[in-house]
Amino acid sequence: MTAKNSPLDTTPILTFRMNDQFYGLFVENVLEVMAMVSLIQTPDLQPEVLGFANRHGQMIPIIDLRQVFGYPQAEVGVETLFIVVQHMGRRAGLIADEIHQVQYINPQRIETPMGAGRYIHGMMNYEEHLLQLISVPPLLAAFTPEEIGHKGEQHGT
Repeated sequence: MTAKNSPLDTTPILTFRMNDQFYGLFVENVLEVMAMVSLIQTPDLQPEVLGFANRHGQMIPIIDLRQVFGYPQAEVGVETLFIVVQHMGRRAGLIADEIHQVQYINPQRIETPMGAGRYIHGMMNYEEHLLQLISVPPLLAAFTPEEIGHKGEQHGT
């Protein structure tokens, strides 16, 4: 069904698609894939944040990756899936068009071209596609509160 992996293909990534572009997230940052739930709206959300979802009692922002990467806003419905990611205590749900599967890659094949963008860790050719690997830390820093659950004001500029 899949090609035999070489011994160097040891880094797991979750692959997904937006528009006609292919992306990946390092599995170490992925908690789970969830079905859409009701979102809570709050005032002054960034346009990329569609609202907050209750994930096991914790409120997490749901980020539309299409808007983050300059595509038109996603149509969100009950069939929409999102990827829950985490880094250093911050968590968020990421909406993509189509979530594929976990693949194992050789990290030595990842290139970091100049001007790739602040949310791209690197790129690589994978099968017949160019795969962009998303860097979760700067994405969460831009769209999540610094201290989740803290009642003080946390305004970003």
